[in-house]
Amino acid sequence: MFSLHSEDKKTASKKAAEIYLNLYRYGVDETLKKYGSPRTRKLRTPREACETTLGEWIIAAQRVFTGEKKSFLDYVRSARQIARWIQESRKAAEAQKKLTARQRKAAEKKARKRFAPKHALVFRRLVDAEPLTIFNPSTIQMWRIAYVERVGNDELLKKRARTSANTLLRQAKALFSKEILNTISGVKIPSPLPFENCKFYPAQDMSYRSRIDPVALLKAAQSELSEGDTEVYKVLLLALGGGLRRGEIDTLTYDQVDFAKNMLRMHVTAEGRRKSKQSEGDVPLDTALIGELRKWELSAKDKFVLDGPGVEEPKKWGRNYRCEETFNRTIVWLRKHGVDTLKPIHTLRKEAGSLVATAAGILAAKQFLRHSSIEVTSAYYVCNKGRHTVKVGELLGEDE
Repeated sequence: MFSLHSEDKKTASKKAAEIYLNLYRYGVDETLKKYGSPRTRKLRTPREACETTLGEWIIAAQRVFTGEKKSFLDYVRSARQIARWIQESRKAAEAQKKLTARQRKAAEKKARKRFAPKHALVFRRLVDAEPLTIFNPSTIQMWRIAYVERVGNDELLKKRARTSANTLLRQAKALFSKEILNTISGVKIPSPLPFENCKFYPAQDMSYRSRIDPVALLKAAQSELSEGDTEVYKVLLLALGGGLRRGEIDTLTYDQVDFAKNMLRMHVTAEGRRKSKQSEGDVPLDTALIGELRKWELSAKDKFVLDGPGVEEPKKWGRNYRCEETFNRTIVWLRKHGVDTLKPIHTLRKEAGSLVATAAGILAAKQFLRHSSIEVTSAYYVCNKGRHTVKVGELLGEDE
């Protein structure tokens, strides 16, 4: 594709390095314009000129987005994170010099400061000023590789990094979804679209593997929390006994409890929306948990099952919960008792699904967890807790 125009090895290698750096900084299209022959430039379909910046696109897309606010903020955060890496790598390439260990440490420290709240606005302005052409197949591919390589040679960390890279790409790509493209106005739509035809890593195995003893966990909770910290005790019972999500626990009201039929009516309420249409439904409860709900209702301060002060200062990123402090105490308690996963409360929901699947099958678990498909339940949420083994002793004719 590129001619080095020299038979001298040293001169040719210098030219090759120069072309590579240009590819790294600006992508294939710009490099072809500068170094490609007339023939190769004709073979390459040029990108349509588009000066729309990332910030302009975010503002215009926000006006027409009809989904949950948190989802849109996740899309924006992912796109900015990828753009930031491209910016930083471009600056590093332009420096064209090797840093000493001391200089590298100082540069990393300076880079971390940009994530501090007082620097966040400046950081966003710099990223949002970038044209959407910053996202091209070359820069995205380099980001994917670098994102995984940064964790080193630990295969477990690499597996997690691949999953995270796929998540970031999907979320960033969602900023250019059909829903947004069909309704957006006031900005020029680039062609091809950012993240169009971007590659993803193969899906990693994300199946749930239970490491929890639910009997021991609930007995410890009953002993330590039923009177000492009732609110945390409520969270544990509703997550493990009802398989509820954190947001569902946060907005659950006593009106949603059908005491006569021993179930929760998990439908959209004035206090809270459901994650999706499939998330609406009825959740059967054990009589013991219904009994606890009856006791809690007698001393309830208002309509909510979980007492909380409400949201005093809404967070700029992430979901706001009424009972944020209660959830934080719950996480501390769970980790103290061996549930050391990234999302301990959500792990209880997976454990609940596993218990139902072991007792009544995967279809019952799917209905209990209110999933859109049985594939989601099987791939991410259920671990069969039954012990099925080959009876080697019987096969060998030995007494057990």
